[in-house]
Parts: sequence; C-alpha cells; structure tokens
Amino acid sequence: NEELGFQKIMVRTLRSINKLLEIALLVYIFAFSLLKKMGPLLAMLLELGGKLGLKGKSEDTIGRTLKGLSLLFIQCARSP
Repeated sequence: NEELGFQKIMVRTLRSINKLLEIALLVYIFAFSLLKKMGPLLAMLLELGGKLGLKGKSEDTIGRTLKGLSLLFIQCARSP
C-alpha cells in the first residue's frame, strides 16, 4: 500500500516536471522568435545604452538571459 502511494507521488511529480519542461521550451521558442524579430530594435537600444553609459549593464543582462534560455533548452532536450 505504501509502495502504491509512493508510485502515485512519483508519477505525479514526473508529470509536473514534464509540464514545466514543455512550458520552458515554449517560452524559449517564443523568446527566440521575438529576439529574432526584435534584433534591430535591441541593437538600437544597446547602442543608445552605450551612449548613456549603460552599455556593460545592458549587454550583461541580455547575455545572461540568452545564456539561461539556452541552458534551459539544452536541459529540456536532454530530458526523456
């Protein structure tokens, strides 16, 4: 009886993880397509940020965001 309860918990947990990975993949795809379309605007904003003395900060933020999204995508692709 305890084993059956544990199995139910494991199945529920795995389903939740699967749903989260699916959502993360959709977010990554959406963000990638949005960044692809918004590339010229982002470049303009980065240039403006550089003129205002924010260049390092804005580039770091975008770089960290893209790195995090790519790592998330890799983890989603590796999951069974």
